[in-house]
Amino acid sequence: MRVMESPVLIEQYKHWGGSAVPVPYAEVYNSLQQGLVDGQENPLQTIFLNKYHEVQNYVIESYHGTMTYLLMANKPWFDGLPDNVKQVILEAEEAGRLAAREDLAKKEDDYREQIKASGVNFYRLTDEEIAAFREASLPLHKKIYNTPEQLELLEKLYAAIEAVQ
Repeated sequence: MRVMESPVLIEQYKHWGGSAVPVPYAEVYNSLQQGLVDGQENPLQTIFLNKYHEVQNYVIESYHGTMTYLLMANKPWFDGLPDNVKQVILEAEEAGRLAAREDLAKKEDDYREQIKASGVNFYRLTDEEIAAFREASLPLHKKIYNTPEQLELLEKLYAAIEAVQ
């Protein structure tokens, strides 16, 4: 499986019983076409816009990763702003985040349909299959993120995920 140069992703595939090969982004299409890799992991948008579905027989929507973007600021700077300015920034972030998610969902629906229409075998993991991957990944999380601070954050993340499910 082609992955970006990431020790965590390489370890993830090993943990799942697979074999991950780091391939530079610019070489993914040719690597699929020439059979140097059997598959790749990318968001639907990347698969569609780079036409990877033209050189692979299957597309599996797995939901095993996410592309997350954060608005970050220096805390002392933000804390030093007037309350009304902080409120405007927080409201703008929320509006932008929600609009971006809605726009991406619409685009992904379109990309998904066009990928399916191309004739590739398209499969979406079931909730049970996703749960199996999630369960299989838990030991890996604690192997990779194993300092007391990381483990504390990991537990908080698990609790936050549980709260929204």
